[in-house]
Amino acid sequence: MKTVFVDANVILRFLLRDIPLQYDTSRDLFNEAQKGQIIVKTAEIIIFEVSFTLEKYYQFPRQKIIEALKSFLEASYIEVPSKEIFLMALRMYADNTGVSLPDCFLLCSSQAQGAELFTFDEHLKKKIPSS
Repeated sequence: MKTVFVDANVILRFLLRDIPLQYDTSRDLFNEAQKGQIIVKTAEIIIFEVSFTLEKYYQFPRQKIIEALKSFLEASYIEVPSKEIFLMALRMYADNTGVSLPDCFLLCSSQAQGAELFTFDEHLKKKIPSS
């Protein structure tokens, strides 16, 4: 079966629907994946790029970023490494205004691996469970 890796622009066009032709093309691609005709994958860094672009370029509020990424990540037909950790990180990100999504992801990753997170970031330190 054909596998397609998508970049941040494909995801952004799909989520934003701001360029009609590119939205239609991305929607068609994801529909093919949903029907099991192709496999769609992306890399972890792309999810962070989408988040950064929505926040800094499009100035989306945090909740809107969370909703957009959550709906994308919950699609069973899209493969993203560490998908469950991303979903955990989004929940943490929703509840912690002083902590970035990458920091939430890092903390959730360390917890999932049973590792201690060492950081100098004071906001993040407050989120680390005491041992």
